[in-house]
Amino acid sequence: MVSISKLKKQGSRLDFYVSEILKQQRETREREYPTHRDLRLRTIDALQYIGNEELARNIKDCQPTKRCESMWCKTCRQSIADSYYETLSRHTKNYGTDNNDYRHVTALIGLCDLSVAGVNQLLKEDEARWRRIRGRKHGREFYFDVIYELELINWRYLSTATHGSEKKKEQMAQLRYKQGNFSTDVSLLVHWHGITNAPKESLDGIMHDDYFLGGKTDKQRIHKTHTSGLYVQSLHENKSLDENLKKIASYPFKDSFRFKHSYQGSDYKSGEYFTKDELGKLVEVYQEIQGPRRKRLRRHSYPK
Repeated sequence: MVSISKLKKQGSRLDFYVSEILKQQRETREREYPTHRDLRLRTIDALQYIGNEELARNIKDCQPTKRCESMWCKTCRQSIADSYYETLSRHTKNYGTDNNDYRHVTALIGLCDLSVAGVNQLLKEDEARWRRIRGRKHGREFYFDVIYELELINWRYLSTATHGSEKKKEQMAQLRYKQGNFSTDVSLLVHWHGITNAPKESLDGIMHDDYFLGGKTDKQRIHKTHTSGLYVQSLHENKSLDENLKKIASYPFKDSFRFKHSYQGSDYKSGEYFTKDELGKLVEVYQEIQGPRRKRLRRHSYPK
């Protein structure tokens, strides 16, 4: 019979070896990452690496008369965020002028592989949710305006991160289990961020269990979400409504180059770098699925 002390020793050795392997992988990502500081050049380099010369060229040649519309282009990303802010500013004037009139809401849609087909499938499923939401009496009474975001997740790095968010680890573990346990570590988290004038107590009647996990007989709310299945936050009281709208409008439009291990806004500065292949494919997928004027990234519902 193997002694408890021997099992503990073997377990500690395994933890040590796993830690060393991850450390080597991180160091490899650091070494292989382009040395140039220009983020635009990093993006172009990654796109050329995966063979998408056309998109690389469009970003490189982006100019006022012919925009590339990529979120990894600083000028275009700012223009995209500004445009969405103007949309929010225009519509919110109809539903309230104070921070207390609105909530910042987030919904986790699901995980998929790093592909256009995978994202399209999740967007199609969410489109069906929105049809149901708009068809409900409570859903027709309130304003919603949301934008999809795609976040690259590395489960191995996230699950072993010592500085990561335990909430995020638990949520990703739930999604991986309910969606059939992904065989690969790298996946895309499809989710949306947005604003609503619906009070917290009305969200259950609007969303039902559409943003719960599982089938009809085994529904499960995602860890640490509101009873509606959403993550619900009040707007910052120390900022004006206009400042909050600008923040919400820019939040989904990121030019990520690293993995995030928590929900802290600055966490992307400390995670492991994407490989050229991961970065190139992420930029490519965004470009493919956003549609003309990024219409496919937006969902909205107006009171009737």
